[in-house]
Amino acid sequence: MRFSRDVVKNNQIFLNKLWNVARFVWMNCAEDKAESRKQKAEIMETDLTKLEKILTKNWDALLDYERWILSRLKHTRDDVTEGMEGYNFSMMGEKLISFTRDEFADYAIECFKLVKDESLHGKEVMMYTLLTLLKLWHPYIPFITETLTQTIDGKVDADGHLSDDFSIKNALMTSEWPACDYPLDRESEEAMKAVFDVVTAIRTIRGERRIKPGELVDIVLYVNPRDRIVLEKNITLISGLGKARDISFTLTKDTLEREKYTYGIAGEVEIFVDTSICNHDDDIERLTKLIEEKEDYVRLLEVKLMDPSFAGKAPENVIRLTQEKKEITLRQIEKAKEEMEQYQH
Repeated sequence: MRFSRDVVKNNQIFLNKLWNVARFVWMNCAEDKAESRKQKAEIMETDLTKLEKILTKNWDALLDYERWILSRLKHTRDDVTEGMEGYNFSMMGEKLISFTRDEFADYAIECFKLVKDESLHGKEVMMYTLLTLLKLWHPYIPFITETLTQTIDGKVDADGHLSDDFSIKNALMTSEWPACDYPLDRESEEAMKAVFDVVTAIRTIRGERRIKPGELVDIVLYVNPRDRIVLEKNITLISGLGKARDISFTLTKDTLEREKYTYGIAGEVEIFVDTSICNHDDDIERLTKLIEEKEDYVRLLEVKLMDPSFAGKAPENVIRLTQEKKEITLRQIEKAKEEMEQYQH
């Protein structure tokens, strides 16, 4: 691997993020009455086997996002295990970075902050995910992961020194590889993907319109009944992650004042963000760009579907998923073109 200062800097930033994530979970999963590190360790459950039993026993009582992150963790564990056994260390490192940064830090922890008072087992979910993640990271960054694990277990004092009761038998380096011995929850994964896709679309609009992070906006969603059930169930997450003042659902788009809203789309959901405080002179240009990007994506999918090496060798479910992506994108293009007509009129 060619040495690069940029790579070193980027990894430094990521490791700092991992350290802060671990610190957040550790500080927020112990009872408030715990004052010292040792007290926190004594109050928290940090045994992965016991945590897994608690979570699997109470699986139906978990919130959607909690089942989602656990299912995504199992996917990641399975992929990393298979990849490392095949010596694909670099690729698996990228997968771990993506899961840690994009799913655990950016979404799961932010969801935990928003609905922790409503959750029965949110702390156990966060701790289980973190401890499992530290094990998966250990072959790559052994010193950081060992220090973080021993800190959580109360074996590191305030000065960063190992305590006298630390034993190599309890070290992360001698522990078993995580099992994640519970079933995947594809229903929760699908539901939360819809939720996070909407949040991403809202965040994109906010960024393009240069709306300040602390400024709340009103949002209107036009959605089919099936997706509406999922979104309404997780409306607190959408509102908090998207920085919304109010989110409403509409049965018709005809009554909406187009000059007041910025249009977005996520899957089958059409999103109208109230950006009346912003300049809307570029609405048609923005929609044109959106349509062009979607059309480019369709062309890429069509090339892939017509490629004999893909069509002949890819698993049937992968081909079907690619076809579904194409169909969804074509419907998005149609909806965006209908929306452009409204702006033009």
